Parts: sequence; C-alpha cells; structure tokens
Amino acid sequence: TEARAALLAIATAQEKFHLQCRRYATSLDPGKESDCVAASLDFPVRSERGYYAIMITSADASGWTAESWPTGPPQSEDRPCQRFGLASSGRKRAWDAARRDNVLECWGR
Repeated sequence: TEARAALLAIATAQEKFHLQCRRYATSLDPGKESDCVAASLDFPVRSERGYYAIMITSADASGWTAESWPTGPPQSEDRPCQRFGLASSGRKRAWDAARRDNVLECWGR
C-alpha cells in the first residue's frame, strides 16, 4: 500500500509541475523548491514511513515513469511485490523478486 500511495502522490505532483513548467520533472530534490529549469521536483525520495525508495526513471515534455522498491525489512520480505512502477499514461507495473511481471497481484491488493 505504501509504495502504491507514494507513486500516486508523485503522479499528482508531476501533473502540478507540468502545469507550471510545461514539462515533467526528471528528478526528485526533496526540501528544495521545484525548479522548472533544472526539471527537479520537491518530492521525497522515500515513501511516508521510509519503507520504499522512489525515483523518476524517465521524463520529458510528454510523459514520465517512476518506480519504487523496498529499502529493507519488512517490505523486502514481500517477495511477490518487490518493485512498483507507474507512468503518466496510467500504466501500472509491478515485479516480483525475480523481476517477473506481477502487476495484477501487486496493484490489485
């Protein structure tokens, strides 16, 4: 739940950034004001309780993708749902510990 919530929050932040800057942010820079020139977004690099790391994996003027992965126990023990992804198109992704697609189980929980 925490990984999904973090990615949905970044979706909202990216859309706000796009309205202001006419492009999507390419990096997260927590604690610093969002910067249109540097394409950096003031957004945490960890989920609310710190269980997941968050990163923008690609971005340009037309879209973005982001991923989250566990930073350690207890989430790293959730072998079926190790990594989550979300794109500006709404496409949701998830992978198990062996990097096999597991989107139905992980986003459907």
